[in-house]
Amino acid sequence: MNRKDTRHWQNKALLTAVWGLLAAAPPALGEGKIPDQARLLHGTARGRFERVSLPLSTAKLGTQPLAGVALSSGQLQTQGMAGNAFVNVAFTQTLANEQVTFRITAAQRHVNRYAQGSANPSATAWEYKVEYSSPSLGSGALCPGAAEDQWALALPGVWNGGAYTVNSSGFFAFACLPRVTAPTLGGVAAKCVELGYAPWQNNDPRIDGTSLSLSEGDVLRYHVACTSLASADYCGQATPNTLSGTPITLYHLGNVPTQMDESGIARIAGGPVREDYFFEAAWALVDAGTGQYIVSSTLPSRVRAQAVCLTKKRWSTLPVNGTCVADQDSDPFNDRLPDPRRHHDKPARYCEDYTQDELLQKGAVLFSYSKFLDAGLYRFKHISNGEYLTTSQILIKPTQPITDSTNPQFKTLYQPDPSVFFDADKYRLADNGLPDSYEGPLFKPNTPTHLFDSVAVSPLLRYRASGFDLFLPEQFLTLVSNSGVVVPANYSQNGVEGYVYAEETPPTSAPSFRLYRRGTGSYLSTIHTNRVPANYGSATPMGYLPPLVNYAAERPY
Repeated sequence: MNRKDTRHWQNKALLTAVWGLLAAAPPALGEGKIPDQARLLHGTARGRFERVSLPLSTAKLGTQPLAGVALSSGQLQTQGMAGNAFVNVAFTQTLANEQVTFRITAAQRHVNRYAQGSANPSATAWEYKVEYSSPSLGSGALCPGAAEDQWALALPGVWNGGAYTVNSSGFFAFACLPRVTAPTLGGVAAKCVELGYAPWQNNDPRIDGTSLSLSEGDVLRYHVACTSLASADYCGQATPNTLSGTPITLYHLGNVPTQMDESGIARIAGGPVREDYFFEAAWALVDAGTGQYIVSSTLPSRVRAQAVCLTKKRWSTLPVNGTCVADQDSDPFNDRLPDPRRHHDKPARYCEDYTQDELLQKGAVLFSYSKFLDAGLYRFKHISNGEYLTTSQILIKPTQPITDSTNPQFKTLYQPDPSVFFDADKYRLADNGLPDSYEGPLFKPNTPTHLFDSVAVSPLLRYRASGFDLFLPEQFLTLVSNSGVVVPANYSQNGVEGYVYAEETPPTSAPSFRLYRRGTGSYLSTIHTNRVPANYGSATPMGYLPPLVNYAAERPY
């Protein structure tokens, strides 16, 4: 998007000066923490090169073909050649009906970027600077950023969308290494190597200090699972559901925190852990052909990774039925990751509903914890006078799966937070409950401002009518700052819900977020134009709430 217009910078100034958000660096490293998530698998400078595999057989030094080139534990080599000897070696691939050349311009032993300068060079892996060239694109560095950031790892295998081909030793890809200062760079495949989940067996020290001895098959289970985890690709469809730079931390089978429930059964701990991270999802490898979870180190020819389950907290930020694309037109709910908030023929469960053993039996190998910089925005209606409240300040109540709109639980799954709203128990999800009351996701007030470098956002403010009577329902106005709406004199600011896109005209993929008014003191903020009562007046556009996948440009450069 790269909208560097005046309004963009006005909103950035507002974010920094008025609300006091600091342009925070990624969180402290160590103990298995990912400094940030990313949306790209390999993090290359041009989208055309993402998920592209290169045949080792095309290797040339100048015009001389090189026979027998192999990739071993992260190092390109052939008889009598390895390491620095691969400078000026080039590989080719045909993309969009033209031949693209990828030439190595520098090579050095790999040093883990997340070890903050304390790590020794890898015992096996090397990193490379690569330049691409093609008739239509010209030439340039494969990895973006300053010269010191343009290093990449050589990783084995072939990706086709979200599926990874296991037995593909004749192919590899360059994955750009992360930069640990904002703005974020790098691809999740390289980030996962830094976290100790390389697609090869190695004894390099892990930054979380744990020992993890894995078989040849298990290293791929962990690596592929990590790539989906680090891009929040919940469904294993090569579709990220995160904003690049989002902090996250993860655990493996050997160090994931657990807690005993009332029956003495071990479950994955919900958190908070490590600087207020909360349990988000459990991740497993799946047979790309059958869709069955893989529970052993023996792998089929093609695999993918996905979330086994999401927690209640993560589901609350997602639209009903989640973000999966249906495998078939006849599958409206998508069985890859069914939403526990709706009825399914296939059992749908929150992560909290599984015991630790049950998750292990389903093949879970990694567990992600998030700071939850995003929140779901919901519309509620007061049961006595019909006043609307649009808020992200919700309480998630423990309920059974929802079957239909006549089930009382359908309207009580979420409730306004009683610590914020004195008569919270008198509100219900508006209209028919989910999905009609879900507005969309928004950024939380504590989101680091460097995540907004390439987007225009505005605060979403909550106002309350002053002079309210404790025996009468409160009246609220949820309003996007800078939207041009004049706040009535009897309303005072009551809180910051979060941040939304500031553009008044949204893309076709995102409905406009609008403010409606009834009489002199009742307001309704919603994207659902078909749910606005007839007695509410004309709408004022206030930006939009896009799906997470559309929250920002893939990169700020």
